[in-house]
Amino acid sequence: SADTLNTNCENTTIAMTYDITNDKMYGFVRDYIDTWLVEINPKNGQMKRLSSQAMHYKRRYVAIACDHLGTLFAIYMTEDYITGDQKHYLCRINKETGAIADIGEIQVANMFPEDILVNMKYEQTMFFNHNTKKMYWLMCSSSMALGGQYTPMFEIDLVNCRATLLTYLENVFAISGTYFNEPKIK
Repeated sequence: SADTLNTNCENTTIAMTYDITNDKMYGFVRDYIDTWLVEINPKNGQMKRLSSQAMHYKRRYVAIACDHLGTLFAIYMTEDYITGDQKHYLCRINKETGAIADIGEIQVANMFPEDILVNMKYEQTMFFNHNTKKMYWLMCSSSMALGGQYTPMFEIDLVNCRATLLTYLENVFAISGTYFNEPKIK
């Protein structure tokens, strides 16, 4: 069908998440021109578009995560290519239709002095701790305070879009995926 996608040679996976409520994976893939929201069969890797419409071309979707209820969340960024100004947004995705609902612009609560959120646009990831219901985002950035590049880990508040810096790695790491090792549920 027209919604079934070819291999990753023609469709590059940008981000993926696993939905524990239906044993499916979801992600963003980029073909030669557009970015698509897809459902991924975890048994064979086959991808299927969730919408006949590509993602908005002025938004760069960088991470996706699924909570314990099966709700999909994503982060996308916009960038002014003249000034270099970046903005990051948290959104919710309807996994049946592919419709996007913006929650708001991400604001960082506790950056280092003189730092701003700079997205270096390498691989990045989001994930949930299903026990605490908290979401985390790891991305590559640079810091005036640290004097170089680093990989911060933020906790994202799903209501007010406030990102809280929890920790960081003192180098840039392209992180294509993470997970939280959860205890067995009885």
